[in-house]
Amino acid sequence: MREGWAIRHKALPDGRRQVVNFVLPGDIIGMYCTLFESADHSVTTLTPVEVASFPPEKIGELFRSFPRLAAALAWSGAREEAIVAERLLSLGRRTALERTAHLIVELLRRLSIVNMVTDGHFVLPVTQEILADALGLSIVHINRTLRRLRDSGLIELNGQRITVNDVRQLASVGQFDELYLHLIRAPRRLERAFSGAHHHNGAKMDSEIRSKA
Repeated sequence: MREGWAIRHKALPDGRRQVVNFVLPGDIIGMYCTLFESADHSVTTLTPVEVASFPPEKIGELFRSFPRLAAALAWSGAREEAIVAERLLSLGRRTALERTAHLIVELLRRLSIVNMVTDGHFVLPVTQEILADALGLSIVHINRTLRRLRDSGLIELNGQRITVNDVRQLASVGQFDELYLHLIRAPRRLERAFSGAHHHNGAKMDSEIRSKA
């Protein structure tokens, strides 16, 4: 995803939907889709988007020829899994107030990495219905919870624009620990583990080029 917002979601036969995660600029959509016969979830855009597409079969070639890049993609997939696991924890154990505060801080931190936050302000192009589907709450409950956060002075809402006035306190309400987001780069040990294979493949390719020449 280069620009815009989308959601990953699954639905029951009767139409009830669970939003699994939000797709933001910089996220990869369907990286492992070639591993399944059919998609295991749906993706719906929330805004106009710009995506950079690539043939799924190129994933196998990438893992064979560019192990360091493949390791980075695997790390990205693991990060996505960590975010989904945290969402499951919210749905199962956090209160409505906690899970709402937690999600707002998560989006704030993820958007800040791609320079989409200014002085605590960011655009949240989602309806209360989508928030309800993401947090496992009713629309009435979401509306009441947002009002509590607003009345406490932690956030301000103006249409689709949200302002977080006190990130530390909001994070405390949501029991938010950003460790699961892995906001820093992939561990250096991962790069070191694949650097030898990368250099070996590079030397092999150089040798093949010279022999053909």
